[in-house]
Amino acid sequence: MARVPLIDTVLWDNMITRTFPLSAEMRDAPGRRAWTPLGKSAPTRMLPRAIRRRLIVPTRKAVFVVDDDPGMLKGIERLLQVHGFDAELFHSAEDFHSRAKLHEASCLVLDVHLQGKSGIELSNELGTYGRALPVIFITANDSEYTRKAANEAGCVAYLAKPFSARSFLDAIEKAVA
Repeated sequence: MARVPLIDTVLWDNMITRTFPLSAEMRDAPGRRAWTPLGKSAPTRMLPRAIRRRLIVPTRKAVFVVDDDPGMLKGIERLLQVHGFDAELFHSAEDFHSRAKLHEASCLVLDVHLQGKSGIELSNELGTYGRALPVIFITANDSEYTRKAANEAGCVAYLAKPFSARSFLDAIEKAVA
C-alpha cells in the first residue's frame, strides 16, 4: 500500500489527532477514531504503536488573564481564541485565587494595577508557593518603578496599554515556548 502523508487535523475530546486525508463526512464523525488511508474508521488503540505516537498530540493549555477592566478581558479573550489559545479570565486577584486551576495554565497575563492586590504581588505570592509560571505584565500606568518591579518579579514580557496584537501574541508565544 502506498504511503499517504498526514495532512489533516481533527479535534476530538481535547485531543488533536493528525490523520490521513478526510472527506467532509469523516471529519464530523463522533468518537475517538482515527481514519485509515482507505477511509474506514478504526479505534486508535488498534493502530500500531509507532503510528499512534505520531497521531495523538496534546492540545495547548490555557492562558490565564487577570485584569479588572472587562473590556480589556473581552478583547484579550477574543484575540487568544482567534489565534488558537484557550483563555481563562479573572476579574481580580481574589477571583483568581478562588477559581484558578494552575495545572491547566501555560502562562499568566497579569494587570499590574488591580483592585486590591496588585499583579506584581500576586506573581510574587505564587512564586513563594512554588508555582512557577511564565508571567506577562500589562499596565495602563507605565513608569520606571513599575517596570523595575515587574522585571524583579521575573516577567517574560512587560506591555504598556494600549499594545498591539502582534506584540501581545509574540509575548504569549515566548511564554508558552
